[in-house]
Amino acid sequence: MNKQGPNGIEWVHVFGPGTGYTANPVRGCEHRCAWEMPDGEIVICYAKAIAEGIAQAHYPGGFEALQLNLKELDAIRRHKTAAGIFIDSMSDLLGLGVPDAWIGQVIAVMTECPDHIFFILTKNAPRLLKFNFPPNVWAGVSAPPSFMFGQRLSADQQRRWYERALECLSTMKAGVRWTSVEPLAWDVAGIVAEYALSLDWLVIGAASRGRQYYQPDPDHLLSLLRICEIDHIPVFYKGNLRPLICQLGLPWREEFPSGAESGHRDEVIQMPLL
Repeated sequence: MNKQGPNGIEWVHVFGPGTGYTANPVRGCEHRCAWEMPDGEIVICYAKAIAEGIAQAHYPGGFEALQLNLKELDAIRRHKTAAGIFIDSMSDLLGLGVPDAWIGQVIAVMTECPDHIFFILTKNAPRLLKFNFPPNVWAGVSAPPSFMFGQRLSADQQRRWYERALECLSTMKAGVRWTSVEPLAWDVAGIVAEYALSLDWLVIGAASRGRQYYQPDPDHLLSLLRICEIDHIPVFYKGNLRPLICQLGLPWREEFPSGAESGHRDEVIQMPLL
C-alpha cells in the first residue's frame, strides 16, 4: 500500500487529510490506453510509463504481463485505521485478462475490511455486472481514452463507449457509483445527464503530460457542472483543474457523497485542501 500525499491522488482522502492510499493487488494491464493532447502529442497511460521506467523491476514480464500480488492483500488486512483505498491505481481490477478468481480474492478482502472505503475505477464496465460488491466499495467508470488496444477511438466510438459504461454502472449495486472524467476532453454533459440519477459522485480533471496541464474547454466544464447542480451530484476537482477554476472565478470543490449507501445524496462533505 502507498500512502497518498498532497501531490498524490486527492480523492482517496475520504476520511480526512492523510487517510488515503493506493493498493495494487493486480499488476499490469492489457488495455494499451493512450490520450491525444490538444497539441497532438500522444501520451501513454501513466501506469505503463512508470512500469517501464522506475518500477521496471516489479514488472519482469512487461506491463501487459498480469500478476497477482498477495502481499498487497495482506497489507490491506493489516491496516486497522479507516482509510480510503484505491484498488489497482496501476492496473484495472476488472480489466481484460484479469482472471475471475483474482477479482474474487480482492472482493473477499474488501468484504473482510468494512471500515475501509475501496475505490475501483474501470474501463471495462460490462464486467461490473458479473460480481457482487460489498457496500464499502465505490465503483467507478472512466471516460474513454483516445486510443485503446492500440486503436484510435472515433468520436462516435468514444460516445458509445461512455454511454455503455454508464449504463452498466447504473444497473449494478455499490456503496457509491461514480465516474471520473479526467481528462474532460470533450462535451460529456449530455451523456452524463442521461444517467445522472444513478450517479452519486463525479471527479473532473484536466489533460496532463507529466506536470504540463491542458485545461478543458470552459463551456464543456460549465455544461457538466449544470447537470451536477440539477441532479445534486457531488463534484471533486482534481488539482490539475485549478487554473481553469480560477479563470472562471468558481469556488473550489472537493466534495464526497454523504449517506450514499442509504440512498441519500443531497448533502456533500466539503473536504479541505491538503
